[in-house]
Amino acid sequence: MHGVHREADQPRDVRSPDPEPACWGDIGGRGAMSRVLVADADAQSLYMIQAMLEGNGHDVTAVANGALALEAARRDPPNLVISDILMPVMDGFALCRAWQADERLRDAPFVFYTATYTDPHDEELALSLGAARFIRKPEEPEVFLRLVREAISDAGAGRLRPRAAPPKDEATYLREYNDRLVARLEQKVVQLAISRRRLAALYEASTGCMALKPPEELVPLVLRRVVQALSFSNGWYFIYDAAHKEFRLLAADGLPQEIVETGKRDLVFRLGEERGLVGLVGASQEPMIVPDTRADPRWVHSDPRTRSALLAPVVQGDLLFGVLSFASPQLDAFDGNDVHHVVALANQMAAALRNNALVDELSRSEARYRLLAENANDVIWVRALDLRLTYVSPAITRLRGHSVEEEMKRSLEETVTPASLRVLQGALREELACEESGTADQRRVRTFRLEFLRKDGSTFWGEVTMTFLRDGEGRPTAILGVTRDITERVRIEGELQQTLARLDRALQGLVSTAGRLAELRDPYTAGHQRRVAELTSAIAHELGVPQDEIKGIEVAALLHDIGKAAVPAEILSKPVRLTRLEFELIRTHPGLGYEILREVEFPWPVAEIVYQHHERLDGSGYPRKLTGDAILLGAKIMSVADVVEAMSSHRPYRPALGIEAALAEIQAGKGHLYDSRVVDACVSVFRKRFQFSSTET
Repeated sequence: MHGVHREADQPRDVRSPDPEPACWGDIGGRGAMSRVLVADADAQSLYMIQAMLEGNGHDVTAVANGALALEAARRDPPNLVISDILMPVMDGFALCRAWQADERLRDAPFVFYTATYTDPHDEELALSLGAARFIRKPEEPEVFLRLVREAISDAGAGRLRPRAAPPKDEATYLREYNDRLVARLEQKVVQLAISRRRLAALYEASTGCMALKPPEELVPLVLRRVVQALSFSNGWYFIYDAAHKEFRLLAADGLPQEIVETGKRDLVFRLGEERGLVGLVGASQEPMIVPDTRADPRWVHSDPRTRSALLAPVVQGDLLFGVLSFASPQLDAFDGNDVHHVVALANQMAAALRNNALVDELSRSEARYRLLAENANDVIWVRALDLRLTYVSPAITRLRGHSVEEEMKRSLEETVTPASLRVLQGALREELACEESGTADQRRVRTFRLEFLRKDGSTFWGEVTMTFLRDGEGRPTAILGVTRDITERVRIEGELQQTLARLDRALQGLVSTAGRLAELRDPYTAGHQRRVAELTSAIAHELGVPQDEIKGIEVAALLHDIGKAAVPAEILSKPVRLTRLEFELIRTHPGLGYEILREVEFPWPVAEIVYQHHERLDGSGYPRKLTGDAILLGAKIMSVADVVEAMSSHRPYRPALGIEAALAEIQAGKGHLYDSRVVDACVSVFRKRFQFSSTET
């Protein structure tokens, strides 16, 4: 890549100041074996760390979360603990705090090794809790082992033992802990949204490339989809004129019309010319990132908002079609992932532009049709209405391994997998039925994916675009199709889907951990939010709420009492009747929860649902005394689930009242306190034998 070299941040070796001497017995030297406890929720990471340490002579105990680590350490105290931060049951921060509070364990150095919590504030909190070192994943094995040896050696010499300092009070710790969780939660939500947008943009833009359109129609369509979905400020396409060896602006998106018109008139770049970088990218046929356009004297400033840019050639083989350019108002806004996605899109555009040019020529002459088809990169074919192959272009040899003569003898059953055969036959039946209706658009084109069989027995994914060839009266006589190998695109989409799934799991883990903040203050309601989320989800399904909305309501339920983290613990767990002042303090928790969550950019109104979950239809709820339709459906569902779970569970001031009493309570308030449909749905799910998946702990 031109002009840009990037290096990952190197892990830092953090040592506690003012070391005090300590006695460490059998550890310290390079060759001495030590007992190391490793805690990591990721099985692959845990295996790799254990294998590295055991391979270097250490005795390793490996566990999957902080609670198991603490239990193992108290049975057999280790010389060193290495812990991730994001773990279920008890995370790394909570483990470190418990570690420093234990007289038998606190002298063993505590080392964080994390890939999720990596910014300076995370490191600051970790060291303030008493950690000896903070290492960011991934680290090279030899560097990681050296850091472990140094930690053990320094501990043996008394150089890593934390100096005595007053421990953080509970309120300070929970406030800082909450800050880190909310920051990480917001980061994961943003990453999830970005991944979703990228996946949608690549799919839509690639689909657009399959349309049989001239460049004047195809290019603006692709630019618009990419700019809108990936949040670039604008996109440009410069078409290459091979006869004059120059580039001219064909289309742009995200810009005022006067800038576009001026650009079409004035922006002309020679092949290889450095000015504007377009000619340079076209000549090199390599993508280029411009991290700061104002600092690069070669950049032509057409849009004053642009601060960084990404350019990529649109090329296929020896044919150069043009150059794509995308801009951002932020400095250094583009990275390797953006390059990967834009290059993939440029390749799709090049294939589409070549095929569109060929198809345009095909419509003019049957003789020229065959000549051009035989030079197309994609496979062009014609089938009779009974699906018998009557023509196929030579590109079939590259895709399937058969010669044209061999392919002409193959049946459709020998061409695609059984599942794809059913898709193709079904599509043909639908198209013929559409023809019989007499109202079908005769210019329509249909696109779908099929899995093809190769001569060697392997398979590949192809995107098929087909339309009817017609006689002089417009009646279908045959099927004209184009098949493109999209195996690489399918692989990339699969990787994006996996990344999206991992981000979604990480988000759920962070939401669950954040939701437990309030429960740390009130042991009598441990698991309450989780059980409310279970019932909320069941009610929403019973009501037929769309799945995406249900997910948002579940997230809100898992966090609905997060505001209680600011309410004194002695009030939350008080076993007798609360005073008026104490009750008013508890009534502030919906508003406090809203303040904590309102800056997190969830794709659902999570903060507002949390704010409303104690409102009632008749205005008797709190804190804003909302009524009727002013209350969101998610909040209406959660208010019912919250009451049912609370009444059916034990509380410090009363025993559990049971499910039947809880259902009687919401039915008594049906229509004036609680939404009637929600109440009916709640009763229905219990009559269908709904049960909370876990009991109180």
